[in-house]
Formats: sequence, structure tokens, C-alpha cells
Amino acid sequence: CKMSRLLLVASYVVCIFNGVNVFVDAERASRGRCKATVEMVRSENEHGDTSLHSSSRHGFVNLTYRLIEIGAEIDAQNLEGNTPIHLAVWHNNSNTVDVLIGAGASVNMFNNEENSPLILSVTNGNPHIVAMLIENGALINRARKDGTTALHIASTNRNAKMVEFLLLQGANVNSMTTKRDTPLHAAVAVHGNEVAKLLLRYGADIKKVNIMGHTPLHTAVIYRNIDAIDLLIARGVDVFAEDKNGQRALQLSVHFDYPEITHLLREIEDDSC
Repeated sequence: CKMSRLLLVASYVVCIFNGVNVFVDAERASRGRCKATVEMVRSENEHGDTSLHSSSRHGFVNLTYRLIEIGAEIDAQNLEGNTPIHLAVWHNNSNTVDVLIGAGASVNMFNNEENSPLILSVTNGNPHIVAMLIENGALINRARKDGTTALHIASTNRNAKMVEFLLLQGANVNSMTTKRDTPLHAAVAVHGNEVAKLLLRYGADIKKVNIMGHTPLHTAVIYRNIDAIDLLIARGVDVFAEDKNGQRALQLSVHFDYPEITHLLREIEDDSC
């Protein structure tokens, strides 16, 4: 029953932290008890969590190691699609992540929300775990179904250090979502201008257009990001580029009633004629 299983798991946690391995005793007992112990470890609660999910979530390193030793399913997914390593990563339990990786846990599985362990660690902004995952085979450019990559997320979070680390590890600076937004589009939309500078330094294409035909300049105008507009103009962006509605960046600024941007772009256009 559920109560007895919970009591057994709780007893096991206590034993581990008192330096006693309950599974040694189980091996000396009957085959039936050994089988029951393993079945208990692999059983799930109402959320689909196994004992290994729980130990990984809470960062119980020794318990995680012992559960794997006696046969816990290392890549079991709960009802949210999370494996134990997803939970260890999300809760920043780096030592537990290390144990799971060492035991062969998949570092590239997606959960139901299409988050891989790498995407979760980038979302958390944990450089140590990000490095561990990449060193152990995490696919840095693997995207969600909507095309979002770890670099898009780091750019949206305005995490310049994370962005540069991912770029140094081979992240595609011009990766595109299904809406054809690049990390540069993402950065200028959230006023992440230090990130935008980094992306440009590493080869971001200022001519890339998204599904609406917007260049990064159009996006900077829409989100009233004057510093990004200055940055893109200094890099030679085409101020006359038109989106799918035939609108230049200047026309967008008029539409949104951004007088300071309108004045700036009108001067640039006049100087270019």
C-alpha cells in the first residue's frame, strides 16, 4: 500500500544518513524481500515520481547513488515527462547531477514542456551544471519544436556570461525559431543590449528577418530599444529594409508614436539619400 511504501522509503533515507545500507540487509534476507525492495524503489507515486525522482529533487547524493545501485530506472519519466536528472538540474543539485551522469543518465531527453536538462540549467543560469551537461554530451543546438534553443533562452534572460559560454561551446548564433526569430531578435526585444553586442561580435546576422519580415532593427523599434537601434545602425543595418507589410523601421516608429526614434531614423534616412 502507499503508506507502507512511503514508510519504507523514509526508513531507507534514515538508514543511509546513519551510515547503514538497508539493501545490504535485504540481500541477506529472502529473495522475496529483495524483489519487494526493488519493486518498491521502482514504484511511482500519484505524480509518476519514483524514489529516484525524489532523491534527485532533494539532492540526496548518497541515496541517489544507492537507488541506482539496486536497479532504479535512471531515465524514468514522471507525469510531467521529467527524468531524475531534469529534477536534479532544476533544483541546482550539481552533485546529484554528477552522480546521475556518471550512471549513464540521458542528458538530451525532453520533458512534456520540451525542456531538456540543458535548457533547464540555462534557464536557471547555473554555469557549472551547464558545463557539466555539455561536457557529457548535451546537444547545445537541440531545439524545442518551436525552434527555441538554449541560446535563445540565455539571450531572452539577458545573461551575457551564459550567452558567451554557449557561443564558445559552439552554439549557433543565427539559430531560428519557427517564427524565424534569432537570438539577436530575442535580445533586442528585452533590451538585452550587452547580449546583443556579444551576439554581433560572434557573427549574428543583422539582415535576418523573422516571419513578419522584421529585421533586428524593426524589432528594436517595436520594443522602443533606442540603444539597440544605435548599435545596429553603427553595424550598418539597412534602415530601408521593409517588412511583410512594406514598412520600414521609420514607418513603424511613426505607427507606434515613438517621436525620439522617428527623429533618429529620419535623420539616418536623410543622410543615406
